[in-house]
Amino acid sequence: PKDASAADKDKAKQKAQEILAQIKAHPDQFAQLAQQDSQDPGSASKGGDLGYFSPGMIAGGKAFDDAVFKMKKDEISDLIQSDFGYHIVKVTDVKPSVTKPFDEVKDSIAKDLKAQLATKAFSDDSEGFTSTVYEQSKSLQPAADKYKLQIQTATVTPQPSSALPPDSPLNNPKFLAAVFANDSAKDRNNTQAIDVGNNTLVAAHVTDYKPAAVPALAAVKDAVRQKVVAQQAADLARKEGEAKLADLQKSKSTQGFSSALKVSRSDAQGVPPAALSAIYKVDAQKLPAYVGVDLGADGYAIYRVNAVVQPAPTDAQRLASAQQQIASVNAQAEAESYLDAVRTRSKVKMYGSLDNPQSGE
Repeated sequence: PKDASAADKDKAKQKAQEILAQIKAHPDQFAQLAQQDSQDPGSASKGGDLGYFSPGMIAGGKAFDDAVFKMKKDEISDLIQSDFGYHIVKVTDVKPSVTKPFDEVKDSIAKDLKAQLATKAFSDDSEGFTSTVYEQSKSLQPAADKYKLQIQTATVTPQPSSALPPDSPLNNPKFLAAVFANDSAKDRNNTQAIDVGNNTLVAAHVTDYKPAAVPALAAVKDAVRQKVVAQQAADLARKEGEAKLADLQKSKSTQGFSSALKVSRSDAQGVPPAALSAIYKVDAQKLPAYVGVDLGADGYAIYRVNAVVQPAPTDAQRLASAQQQIASVNAQAEAESYLDAVRTRSKVKMYGSLDNPQSGE
């Protein structure tokens, strides 16, 4: 382990050096020794065979790549240390990188170039948009005219609304905080340009503000009545469902259930997420099992788990590739978060684009 004690690391290194000495003495026994001594769950049973791979595909990291991709065919490495321990590598074959014909990659290149140009255009326009809504703070019209945008009107509350999609810009906490700040709600200045993700900036201008107030009973009594009736109905459904669940757990009956479905995390077959989560908590050693789930407005559901099917073993190379991709996504997200934090703390204001010195200030 990466956090092992110095003594344990020394012991592991000594063991690895002993294995390396055996391999150097008997290169033809590499696969046999790998099956005997390797602790890599993906390749040990295959005699250490990792298959063909490119830089970044194996989870050993930069140290692993730096050592392996300098090696030649049939060469055996010295000990390579990474966060996963000590590695001994024998290169059995090398495939040189191949340049693909232009016709095969031109669509991909065009897509990448368009994405790069769009990113640059968005960055340039973002600076100008941010400056315009700040400098001409009493109206959004100048920014709308300059960037050919349509001003839209919406009513918002300080907290995200369930009536809107969760990813709606109008439900963004940073945006709502800016709208209800005194500078916006009372002084009627434009909000700053808010980055709500997905390369989207939003600015708002408050035209009417109503502080929170307790409504008259006559105005809300029908809605209150409906809510109370719905709540009581849900409570009764839950109690009846729990009683039915208890009976089924005793009788192990199959009466009243639909035909069996095979579900998975990636293919829920219409089973609600809350129910799927409860189903996956069932003890596979105690089947059949019955699961009851309160689905709120959708009632109380009971599921009968007949069998648990174990997934096929994950291919080691595919898993390593997925780990690399996830690490890349996490690194990008962390970088974006850091950049957002720096922008938030910074008192620097940018005007125009560096590509046009006359527009800078």
